[in-house]
Amino acid sequence: MKERLITAAAFLVLVSVLAAAQADDLSAQQAALKKIDYLVGEWRTLSTFVATGVEAPGYLVYRWILGGNWIHCEFHGQAPGRDYWEAYAMISFDLASGKYRSYAFFGGNAPASYTGVWNGVDTVTFTTDEPDARGRLNRISYKRMPDDTVFQLNEMTDEGGEWVPTLKTNYKHAPAR
Repeated sequence: MKERLITAAAFLVLVSVLAAAQADDLSAQQAALKKIDYLVGEWRTLSTFVATGVEAPGYLVYRWILGGNWIHCEFHGQAPGRDYWEAYAMISFDLASGKYRSYAFFGGNAPASYTGVWNGVDTVTFTTDEPDARGRLNRISYKRMPDDTVFQLNEMTDEGGEWVPTLKTNYKHAPAR
């Protein structure tokens, strides 16, 4: 009987230690995500395609999901040659690597995975984990502006591996519905 009590007590201690460690991990993950919570909200966007100067409007929503451990993104808008374009993304923070992770979904294409880093001030930058079919990498930076808007810069590597801007997007808070 005494042996069972000792075993049960040891089990309870182990469970409480594991639960506390898991809670600490969630707190650390959520603290990292709070750095980029300036993205959360409803936005009207205006994108400028750098090569052509063509502008395209859009509507974007970032929201917390899954207990504050992920940020979900949903975009609806226009792009050159398309009357309608949509994209979705999921963003979290990976404690093991100390980096943000994003998974983007664009229509029928395979999801793109990105690794992100915080610059310590006002910008998070995500870079694709794998090159595209032409061997190019993509990166997207999201900068919080002093007027509480967001500036997004999309870039792609050229043949020489240099980063070239491809898209510039300004976010403005959408009016309440």
